Amino acid sequence: YINGAYVTVNTAPKNCGNYITVDVVTALKARVALQMDDYENAAKYPGDLVNSNRYPLSNTATDFESVWKNDKGTETIWQIAMTSADDAGVPLGTIFIGYPTTKKDYIPTQTLIDLYNEKDTRLKTYFGKYHLTVSSGNAADIYFFNKYPGNEYYNALGSETRYLNQPKPFRIAEMYLIATEANAKIGTAAAVKKGNDALNALKKARIEGWTDATYDQEALLNEIMNERERELVGEGYRLMDLKRWGKGVKRGKPQSKGLVLFPGQASTDGLDKPVDDQRMLWPIPKTEMDANPQLAGQQNPGY
Repeated sequence: YINGAYVTVNTAPKNCGNYITVDVVTALKARVALQMDDYENAAKYPGDLVNSNRYPLSNTATDFESVWKNDKGTETIWQIAMTSADDAGVPLGTIFIGYPTTKKDYIPTQTLIDLYNEKDTRLKTYFGKYHLTVSSGNAADIYFFNKYPGNEYYNALGSETRYLNQPKPFRIAEMYLIATEANAKIGTAAAVKKGNDALNALKKARIEGWTDATYDQEALLNEIMNERERELVGEGYRLMDLKRWGKGVKRGKPQSKGLVLFPGQASTDGLDKPVDDQRMLWPIPKTEMDANPQLAGQQNPGY
């Protein structure tokens, strides 16, 4: 099906474009190849996009911030069109922040914040500082998640943000990460070097003064796990990443223990689920089971 898309998709590539182009198909093929352990193609497809130079990485903090705040820049392979706030979908920012901003729906863990160094432009772009008071009366200065701050163009309610940004299903940064992981998995000396080159190129664009590092295969595989979390946080990749790496879900250390509701419990900061937990694989919806008799008796384990 994906290969067949080339038959009907012939739209010319354009960064920050709102149409599905041949480059969007290539990016999708790269993502699927990685999930299918097809490492040769998972290295090839991203390389084709990176080497095309159609989607250069942002080279300043201002340019990178504009990708998220203004839906502009050169890094986006495809973003979903919005012509006005009236035809927009769910505001992405409110999934994490909520209305009003004094009641954060998601507070990043200290474990996540510690992945960034102070010169990493993603720390400033993805997070903001806030003095938060919770219902218990406890308060603390925290970093809150602000990757989707809202494009002013869509503020139909005056000057107050609606947290509306154009969703970005495919970005060139993901292609650098896919290439890194695939080459690390291939594992030859030449492939590991290519993986290092891709990872260092991304880090150099994100971290002021970054000096190229050299990772062996094992270290490269470990670092790509951290780098995907740094770069792609809040974009919906995490569960599939953990499953691909054979890892469960373990909640990190909170920024402030006093802000945690029922601290230490398995449903809060004590959450720790192994990779074989039944909830790592979702149930087949009942409507699908009812509509297709051939699925009888094939529900996923535990449901």
